Amino acid sequence: MQSSVASGGNNNPTTAIGEIDIVVLGEGSVSYGSNVGNFIIPGLTPTMNQGATQSNQTPKSNAKNIINNDTNNFGLTTITTANFIQIAVPKYLFTVLEVKCNGEGNKDTIVRKTYSKGQKFLCAYLGQNREKPMIIGVIE
Repeated sequence: MQSSVASGGNNNPTTAIGEIDIVVLGEGSVSYGSNVGNFIIPGLTPTMNQGATQSNQTPKSNAKNIINNDTNNFGLTTITTANFIQIAVPKYLFTVLEVKCNGEGNKDTIVRKTYSKGQKFLCAYLGQNREKPMIIGVIE
């Protein structure tokens, strides 16, 4: 099945699965055994620092209103603002670099590619739901 890429009104490519965007691994690295990382999506946070992940917490407000002086019933919580989101990299993107044969009866060792901070990936939003991006490819 072949899908065609068309240009949306905002000049972002779109397909039948939704919008496609570029995400950047913001810190650390991801590997086959630990494939979840903190990714920066520059298109969603253009005014925030794109060079590193950042997270800011706004503390709870002790606001009271005229009707209810009890702040315990407001359900106020701390607000976290961040320029990253945790996304899992599909295991099929960790290509095999080397297979080390450890002899008869021993388990062979498979060395796979790892990705470090700054690596760019393609992501898609299924059904154009920007809350659930999925990585679909890597930009080498």
